[in-house]
Amino acid sequence: MNNEHEEIISQEQLEKVSKNIEEKVQKLKQQPKESEQVNVGKSQPIQQSVSNIQQTQFSNLTPEMQQQLMRMFVAQQEKTNEDLMSQTQKGIKRKRREIDDQLYRQIREKSENERREVEKLTNPNQNVHKLHSLFNDLQSLSTSLGIPIETPEIVVVGMQSDGKSSFIEALVGFQFNVVESTIGTRRPLYLQMFNNPKQRTPKCCFANENGIFEEREIAVEYLSKEISSRTCDVAGRTSVSNKPLILRIEFSGCSNLTIIDTPGFRLGGDETLKEDIDQMVKELITPSNRIIVCLEQSTTEWANSVSRPLVKEVDPNFNRTVLINTKFDNRVKELTDTQTVANYLNGDELIIGDKKPFFISLPCKRNIPMEQFADYIIDSYISDYRQLLEIGFDETKYHEQLGFPRAKIFLENLLQKKYKEALIPTLNKLNGLVNKSQNEIIEMEKEMTHIDPSLLRKRSVKFIQLFAKTIKDLLNGKCGINPMIYGQTAQEENPNSGSNDNCKLCGGAQVQRVLKTYEKKLDTMKCNEPTEDEIRGAYGMGTSDELAARVIVMNASKIAIEPLMQSAVENVSKVIERFFDICINIIKDSPKDPILPQSNPEDLFKLEMKTNTIDSGVIGLTRFEGFLNVLKQGYSSFIIKLKMECLKKLMDDFEACVNSVELQKDTNTIQEEENLCETINQMKVTTIAQELFQIIKSRMTSIIIGKIKTFLVYPIEEQLLSWLLDGFLELESDQYEKVFNFNEESLRLQLEKLKQQHLICQQNYMKFKSMIKEIEMTQPQSKNAMEVEY
Repeated sequence: MNNEHEEIISQEQLEKVSKNIEEKVQKLKQQPKESEQVNVGKSQPIQQSVSNIQQTQFSNLTPEMQQQLMRMFVAQQEKTNEDLMSQTQKGIKRKRREIDDQLYRQIREKSENERREVEKLTNPNQNVHKLHSLFNDLQSLSTSLGIPIETPEIVVVGMQSDGKSSFIEALVGFQFNVVESTIGTRRPLYLQMFNNPKQRTPKCCFANENGIFEEREIAVEYLSKEISSRTCDVAGRTSVSNKPLILRIEFSGCSNLTIIDTPGFRLGGDETLKEDIDQMVKELITPSNRIIVCLEQSTTEWANSVSRPLVKEVDPNFNRTVLINTKFDNRVKELTDTQTVANYLNGDELIIGDKKPFFISLPCKRNIPMEQFADYIIDSYISDYRQLLEIGFDETKYHEQLGFPRAKIFLENLLQKKYKEALIPTLNKLNGLVNKSQNEIIEMEKEMTHIDPSLLRKRSVKFIQLFAKTIKDLLNGKCGINPMIYGQTAQEENPNSGSNDNCKLCGGAQVQRVLKTYEKKLDTMKCNEPTEDEIRGAYGMGTSDELAARVIVMNASKIAIEPLMQSAVENVSKVIERFFDICINIIKDSPKDPILPQSNPEDLFKLEMKTNTIDSGVIGLTRFEGFLNVLKQGYSSFIIKLKMECLKKLMDDFEACVNSVELQKDTNTIQEEENLCETINQMKVTTIAQELFQIIKSRMTSIIIGKIKTFLVYPIEEQLLSWLLDGFLELESDQYEKVFNFNEESLRLQLEKLKQQHLICQQNYMKFKSMIKEIEMTQPQSKNAMEVEY
């Protein structure tokens, strides 16, 4: 029975399978002709089999034969489907290969075209070289003669590991830096680079510590050692120094640039060294004539940047900053599609605004042969460019931001633009120096005809009168000096001031800013809530809450107010000490020498000086270093005397204020509880202490500001002249000889030096004048922009 049932079921299943097979066969017959043409030879047996099935009485076959036949049909169908799928996949792969080959050819063609374009960019421009050489000669003149002439310069800043050394090497065209594990550059390195196609081997010369270039050339293989040796001579083996090291390089493979390499910013290590480096770099990038090149690793996220925020403190909007992201080859590996490329290359607008940074890669390999170094640099860029092409990026938008060659050309063009903008101001500056040195020569020749100690004594008195009057005018804002030259921002004045005032101030305005800064600090100061231990200790053996509060306030005031008071006096003193150099420069730069009528001997030492009456020989005293040193010593001693007196009076007033402070009469803080408690009332003592501290703080704020003005600032106007005159009148005749060194030989040497300076300034003046005419001839449209008063 069971066997019959199984046979019946099997028969039903066979009929269903047979029906399904017939349906599949019909579908195969109805397939498109394209599919039939894929493999005609293989489809014919299937069609024949189908025909045979239709002609055969399927029901007459035994179940075993039916099942065998069905398995055969199913196998044939699967084989057909596999063949069709295989043919389709092969077609797709073939198409992909064709597309890949086409894309590869396009990328290869673009890369080769890009390489040719980049190689053209590296060809030297002789017009650029001429203007660059002119300004570098002027910079050397400024250094050697001590003449302050501002020329456009590039300062490179970045972290220790941001690739500054590799960037500098790429600019000079050969490898010479030694990668150090601690700290590389430890003093500013001024690199004057000249592209000379005829100089196939780098010609490297250092300037001595006086700024005069040495004749001895340094071979490339000894360059790093020489830099290290000269650095250690000045800065020691672990410290930094702000005294520049000047290196001139002439080579066919270098750029036409003048750059200043700076010590790298640090995150950890010696905190004092870190602060010294930060302060030094900020001072180097502060002058407005300097272009800042800020390097940062491409693997550093925009929000985690270290260098850019430090640069932003000096150049808030990056107006004179060029942003360069180094080691781009490490970042490009992380970019996966067009969108990620665009997101990164655009930068973070919240951080850099609309500034367009450069993205560069440089060779990691060391000891590259000099003649192959330029090719390695180009290869590094082309590798990045190919990867970006493979990923897909907007070439029209980002092309000019990619690669070291374009960054270098951008810097060269930017420097050329700054040079052209500086031609007229520099010409006028040189013209002024020529006229000034000519007048000084005339005056010195007159002096040599009558070297008289008594005359110098009289002139020194008049000079002191002029100096004291200039100090007074500086305090009252009457000097009319250029704040961009002599002024300081709050950060330059005192890095720890906490003020973000970027106005450049000097004189009385700077003193007032210092006082306002400390007034604000005192006003916002709060008394820290005393601990229970402090309160219990303040009671001693007594029980008075107010006495305990007074003890607490006295300690809190000494900790908080007293240091601030001393700091205020110290910083005002530093600002006033700066007045000396400013006033000497004002006197030196006097446009003309009005004549002081001869005065009677009895009027010689009067303390008041008539307005606009200056002896023609008075300004000439600025040439005597001994005289200026004695004058500066007298001025400094006077400031120290005032500072000590002011501090003493402030300390006396501070002690009196703390000891005599009383609570306001209408206060409800103090309540008579003598008969009620013997326990500590912490809340009450804290309240009394805070109220007393507010009273002391309020009184001391007005006392500190008032005392500093009364005993430190105002006496400079009233007592400085008599103090300085007393010091000079006490000098004996032999001391005057030492002060002025007025022997004939000394004056003759000074005159020769002055004549040499006059000649050099005159020669440079003519060079600049000739350059301006040359530019006017080549660019007639810019003639109006080149007009100048000769």
